[in-house]
Amino acid sequence: MSTPPPIPPSSVFSSSSMPAPQPQQTWLQRHWKGLVIAILGLIVVSVVAMILSIVGLVMWSMKQSDVYKQAMAKTRQNAEVAARLGTPIEPGWIISGHINLENDAGTAEMTIPIHGPQQEAKIYLDARKRMGEWTFNYLTVKTAAGEQIEVVAQKPD
Repeated sequence: MSTPPPIPPSSVFSSSSMPAPQPQQTWLQRHWKGLVIAILGLIVVSVVAMILSIVGLVMWSMKQSDVYKQAMAKTRQNAEVAARLGTPIEPGWIISGHINLENDAGTAEMTIPIHGPQQEAKIYLDARKRMGEWTFNYLTVKTAAGEQIEVVAQKPD
């Protein structure tokens, strides 16, 4: 009986029959793309939240101003505006314009969206504050249909 020839030791552990062991990857190496996307998403959400907070704070502060409250009161008391828009007359959310105050003096120019059950409109106002009192140079409501209602008539210069 013949025996098979012996297998040389180098061929038992040759690289062709068994792959070399790979180093173990860390969690960060395996998931770095997802982590980058999550961080960028968090940054975007944070920036959007900050911008919305600032806009909300500005809108809230404008709605707390005396000139805004007086303009809304005068508009709600105007019979012609109430007839065109219906009641109750409610303010919209986005106010544009500015209010400049220095002690008991200041100026304001604003556009305030409003709506009633019948239609929408905008209040346009220009006012001046002297000795703590607001005086409207004009306070006009312009309806969505294009009608203009002078709540406080424009004063000549």
